[in-house]
Amino acid sequence: MPKESAVTLSLKNSKGGADDRAPLREFAAACKALDATLKSVARCLGQSSAAFSISGLNYGSAVIEVEPSVISEGQEVVRVFADTVTALEEGRELDERLDFAAIENFNRFSGLAKSRDVALNIGPVQLTEHYAYSLASLLLPANPSHGSVSGRLEAVLLHRENRFTIYPPIPGEKVDCRFRAEDLPRVISAIGKHITVIGKLYFAARKAFPVRAEVLDFEVSPPDDDLPSLLDAKGIIPQQAIDAHLPTDAGTVDEWQ
Repeated sequence: MPKESAVTLSLKNSKGGADDRAPLREFAAACKALDATLKSVARCLGQSSAAFSISGLNYGSAVIEVEPSVISEGQEVVRVFADTVTALEEGRELDERLDFAAIENFNRFSGLAKSRDVALNIGPVQLTEHYAYSLASLLLPANPSHGSVSGRLEAVLLHRENRFTIYPPIPGEKVDCRFRAEDLPRVISAIGKHITVIGKLYFAARKAFPVRAEVLDFEVSPPDDDLPSLLDAKGIIPQQAIDAHLPTDAGTVDEWQ
């Protein structure tokens, strides 16, 4: 009987034939996905220090069992992880504490869930196409609208498509932006700067920022050092406007004069 404090992942060859051993490449991918997803769930639960160790390992239909190194720190992580896997397979709502980045990590299992060559089980749940479809409905961008989004431009990709990535001032958030080839010189000059992208924005469920954007134009914000200070404003704001907001009292003597 599986332990409540542990996660069991099982992978077997479903192609038939004399060799029913699990393929190494797929098993390695499943283990990597398990590690990344457990870490992301722990982060969402405020338990980033939770660590996991291998507590069981079988050959053939490869099975790996992991459990928290400190049970009291990781048991809730195991529970939420297992419940999320089941919810995705059954098409139920997910725990509200999971953010978009964590849900993206659960998508690491989707390729194996859709494969006809292997069968993947996490605990008692066999992952199928239903699991992958549930994730697609949460992750794929939909409902485009025109608007703007701001962030620091830190990455540019020119392979197959012209795209740059901006990072809003919110941990874990990023927006991939597709731009026109003729804008490349402006994009290169804006690397490392804070910009505002204007265009068509694509949103996904459970995400405040857009998943991606199609850029019509963008504006580069001035560096903080270039913003006017209060002293700079002295020459911008009319003196009479300042005087009108200062308190006046004819019976008060200025002690500093």
